[in-house]
Amino acid sequence: MKIIFQILFITLLLSACSNASVQSATPHIVSPTAIFSNTDTPQPIRAPTLLATETPLAKKIIAITETRVAELSVEATLATFGTICQSPANTYSAKISPDDRWIVMECEGVDGGVDPYLQVVSIQGDKKWSIHYADYAKGTYYDRRNTIRVARWSADGKYLYATSEDTGSGCCWIGWDVLLIRLNLEDGQQTAIANYIGEGTEMNISLSPSERYLLYIPQDGKNNLYIWDTKDSKQRVIKLEDTRAGAGHTLMSNDDQKVILVLRDYPKEFQGDLTFSSLVLIDLKSGSQRILLSGIEYHETPIPVSWMDNDHVLLQKNNELLLLNINTGELTEAEKP
Repeated sequence: MKIIFQILFITLLLSACSNASVQSATPHIVSPTAIFSNTDTPQPIRAPTLLATETPLAKKIIAITETRVAELSVEATLATFGTICQSPANTYSAKISPDDRWIVMECEGVDGGVDPYLQVVSIQGDKKWSIHYADYAKGTYYDRRNTIRVARWSADGKYLYATSEDTGSGCCWIGWDVLLIRLNLEDGQQTAIANYIGEGTEMNISLSPSERYLLYIPQDGKNNLYIWDTKDSKQRVIKLEDTRAGAGHTLMSNDDQKVILVLRDYPKEFQGDLTFSSLVLIDLKSGSQRILLSGIEYHETPIPVSWMDNDHVLLQKNNELLLLNINTGELTEAEKP
């Protein structure tokens, strides 16, 4: 009986939330002070406290309720600030930054009218930045599909990294991005770290755990790993060995001293799209490159996920987690968190 009462209570709550969401589109929009306190720290809308229970059904209902309340918080905030994308551009998606200081919208362009762009506005309303695809297109053709998207926010809240994907198709490369931009959220300065628009080249991109380095590998046949220092704005280039079909899935160690990545190569006798892969460890201090695993059909490759410590890397192969010892090359099953 208690469970039935809880289900009815949650249903009524969701119904009320849904009605509130619809009403937010009317002229009586919720004011910012109704969503946030007068301090600089936003106060999130919290899900109601429910009676403790261990039944699976109740747990599922609670999870759904908490998710919906979080969605309504974002919707209410965006409704308060109104549509950010300027006409005739359309809003493709909208998000709030992890620190709740910025609203970002992916603005879908109109063919022949306006280019796609990323619009970033501070919650306080005193700063507004935009990253336009046209500014980096280098005179090439583009349409509404060439969107600019958020790749990552820096942990210190100072930067936003944005990318744009290639809209072409193909089979044998790793990564789809053709543009990598860093936006300084304080002054709006944009830094084009890598731009391969119009060159038929895609990139695989990653950020080191320390956020000191950006790593990217263009699939341009040169097989170079680029390591961009976000602090000093300097770049290091490492020529990758033992690969003819690209590389990617880079993962820098927690101490910024090593990189593990996946190399891709064709078999000795060409067999269409069939490729094999290897996992390689690069020592950034000595420059050495050492193969840890090899001869794996590419689609069966265990992908690096995280460094567990200086000697072990967590890999994922489909739904299976594996632990790789970089000293011995030994693979063992890892428990799921």
